[in-house]
Amino acid sequence: MATVDLNAAPPATTVGDAITKINSALTAAGITNLTVGLGGVGNALTFTATQNGLVSGSTLIARLNNGNSAALTPGTIQVSNGAGVNVTVDFAGATDLNDVISAFNTQMAAAGVANVTMSINAAGRGLQITDTNGVPLGLQISSSSVVDDTAAQLGIVGAISPTLVGSDLNPQVDFAVAETTGTTAADLGITGSILSNFVGRDLDARLTVNAQLSDLLNGLGLGSGSIALHQGNGATTINLGNATLVTVQDLIDAINNSGLDVTASINPSGRGIQVVNNDTTKSFTIEEVNNGRAAKMLGLFGSSDMMGSLMVLANALRNDDQEGTGLLLQNLDDGIQNLLNYRATVGARAIRLNTTDNRLADIELSFTSMLSGVEDADMTKLVTDLSTQENAYKSALMATSKIIQPSLLDFLQ
Repeated sequence: MATVDLNAAPPATTVGDAITKINSALTAAGITNLTVGLGGVGNALTFTATQNGLVSGSTLIARLNNGNSAALTPGTIQVSNGAGVNVTVDFAGATDLNDVISAFNTQMAAAGVANVTMSINAAGRGLQITDTNGVPLGLQISSSSVVDDTAAQLGIVGAISPTLVGSDLNPQVDFAVAETTGTTAADLGITGSILSNFVGRDLDARLTVNAQLSDLLNGLGLGSGSIALHQGNGATTINLGNATLVTVQDLIDAINNSGLDVTASINPSGRGIQVVNNDTTKSFTIEEVNNGRAAKMLGLFGSSDMMGSLMVLANALRNDDQEGTGLLLQNLDDGIQNLLNYRATVGARAIRLNTTDNRLADIELSFTSMLSGVEDADMTKLVTDLSTQENAYKSALMATSKIIQPSLLDFLQ
């Protein structure tokens, strides 16, 4: 067993420090077939286990024969010599080799067979049964029935003359990582059983502005290449081998102070760097210098717009940059998808405008009808009413003239 104290001086401050301490503790504990390192994508710890074939009393039966041994059920073997010794040894309930050894030795002694014992063999790779009687009993180990392969699973089929050295049990790797105090193992994502190569939980590591450029890409760094930034007619080159570029913040500052209208920062996921083009009237591209790989390693190779991607693609094809071409094809796919998304958005807005226009036309017609109902006159009714009133007026005049007859006296007065 190995106990790892990551706080012991000097304390582990990086994942690399933790890996070194764990491997040192494993070696010091004599565990030479288990090592830890970073996973293939660099976001998790990975244990690499190699099979050394060694067994011990605590080796689980289920781990024998590369993990293909089941529990010993019914789990019996036959020990006999054809001369009076015939013992059935029952291993039912045994879970590890200590249980197997104890069951054999106890039951053989109880059956009156002395000086015949089981143990781990000298090579440490299997079991052995030794007959230390002055005159060996000539015992034979066999299966107790045609359906019980316990003896074969334990590698102890054959004659004890006077020692039966069992075959290699080829145990499956069986390690476990557990906490002693605190939550260190859980924080590192490595709690649980290790039966073969083991990849821990994603550590979800975040890039910080203080991270050393030399520590990026699983410690491989970015090398000394250069990246070329173009925005419209403006251009600048940043040499990553410059001694002043030590941290991620140094690189971000170099891009932001390049004279181009761009803003570099750590991206929202916290896993890389992003560069935003602040002047969308100009294409912005990031390319390699002298067929290097610096821009690709930074994840910045290409352009955020279609025209820029096409220009970078043309240069990549001209330089026979197959890796860059592949990356740019993905950029173009993304650009086409963005174009389709914008087209769908514009189409949806156009449909909404047409719908609104039709609704407004309907509302206008409705209001016109309502206004007409209130203000417009019924000409037929008006003419009829006017004619009726005119006739009534004339009738009134005629009636009045007949009732009031003027005389000469009226005029003289």
